Amino acid sequence: MSLYTLVRAAATHSRPPPGTNYRAEIDDFVRSDERVRLLGDLPHRSSRVVVLDSSFNPPHLAHLELATLGMSHTKDNCILLLLSITNADKKPAPAAFDQRLEMMELFKRSIDAEVVLGLTKEPYFVDKYKVIKRLLDSRLHGHSPHLHFPMGLDTLVRLVDQKYYKEPVHEALRSFFQDCHVHVLTRDDIAFNPKQLPEQWQRHIHMSRHSSKTDGVSSSNVRAAVKHRRRSGDFERLIPPQILAYIIEHGLYK
Repeated sequence: MSLYTLVRAAATHSRPPPGTNYRAEIDDFVRSDERVRLLGDLPHRSSRVVVLDSSFNPPHLAHLELATLGMSHTKDNCILLLLSITNADKKPAPAAFDQRLEMMELFKRSIDAEVVLGLTKEPYFVDKYKVIKRLLDSRLHGHSPHLHFPMGLDTLVRLVDQKYYKEPVHEALRSFFQDCHVHVLTRDDIAFNPKQLPEQWQRHIHMSRHSSKTDGVSSSNVRAAVKHRRRSGDFERLIPPQILAYIIEHGLYK
């Protein structure tokens, strides 16, 4: 299938719902005192929420694998796609935040679950957990759902790295590993043994082997493929077609 045909086939699905104004939503959030905002309501019946935190620049099939991993360990398929407008390790990248939210809205169509988008100003993982829990506690009167965080192994390594915390890391992460479960996709290129972590943490860390189909799939690889006009087959293994159509339509990552 040619790239032109692939984009044509997805073009009708490459637009967010009518009336969506994410630019105004982001501007209002930036001006507010809020540290996290949900752009929709989580189902009240959910006892567990999968929080997929990423830059979504753009959303890709490895994100879908992570979402699926998180859902496989929960009874209620409710997912929060969380976009941080401040990142501890990354400078602002090509796609504007409102465009990323529009792509996340389109990405929802690939997930067989109830999905809510969210924004946060917190750059560090443990602080994201704290503000999400505080918000859900206030909305649900202390009966907030358990949080499940799917992530890559590189993210787990950063999560437990002392350099990101002022206090000792075992103190900084105590409440996180009491309240949350982490679902990790392993990688061959990162040497890390979770058994070196405290036993209590290990009970909340679930390791899974990532699919060979998503080897080398990352946002940076997607951007490079677009920039260098790769063949359509390259895109089909990287991103959903509606995301590719959006990227082409808006001229992103050239």
